[in-house]
Amino acid sequence: MPRRVCGGAAWDRRRRSRWPQRAAVATVAVALLLVACGGATKPAAMASTPANTAAPTTTIAAPTATAEPRVATPPPRVETTSEPAPRTATEAPPAAIDERGDRVPLSFDPDDLLEVLVEDPAARADTTLRILTWLVEVDDRPLVIDRVIVWLHRHTDGRPDSWQLAHLYRHPLDAPPDSAAWHVSRVFDVPYVGRAAFPKAPTAADLESFLNDTWWRFRPSDGFWFLDKAVCEHAWQQAIGSPPNHRYR
Repeated sequence: MPRRVCGGAAWDRRRRSRWPQRAAVATVAVALLLVACGGATKPAAMASTPANTAAPTTTIAAPTATAEPRVATPPPRVETTSEPAPRTATEAPPAAIDERGDRVPLSFDPDDLLEVLVEDPAARADTTLRILTWLVEVDDRPLVIDRVIVWLHRHTDGRPDSWQLAHLYRHPLDAPPDSAAWHVSRVFDVPYVGRAAFPKAPTAADLESFLNDTWWRFRPSDGFWFLDKAVCEHAWQQAIGSPPNHRYR
């Protein structure tokens, strides 16, 4: 059989028409080869999360205990037992507003006044005392005198009520304990009343008469001048039943 020679234009056209098929086959072969060698890596843009991959979880930390703010410990309280400043002949004693709203020197303790007028300690619990007016005066020696007019009501169970009006004084610059001691005012050589008792509550007229008999003038005594003074309007009103009709000059 004669030998067939592959050549010519017709054969060349057939050979060129098979190149795309061969290229495709070569591409498939290369892909299979890559799979066989471990698989091709997908581009990052094509990567996806497998369906059975667990969703990421968020862990919430438990709140930690906040330390309490430290409070500075105050220093221990030191009790002081300082005595009030000593009285002088040029300064008025410290005064304050009492429970009735009247201004009274702090050293004018009602219990001290009551002790002078009621001897029985048990009876003092059933006694009401009110300071109606007071003054502090001094002369040029100097002699300082504290004076008070007090109203007293005794209301002991089983006994009839009784009342008193009294004029008390003391010398606060004397040596202790005399400086704190109150006394009922007395004058022996002329008519004078330092203390008066009443079977019923004294009226405004009774008080006026007592003030005259005990020489309470609402002005300084001869040769003296005031360091301080006051009319206790609330106590006066409560005790006598009418407002005071005197003012210091």
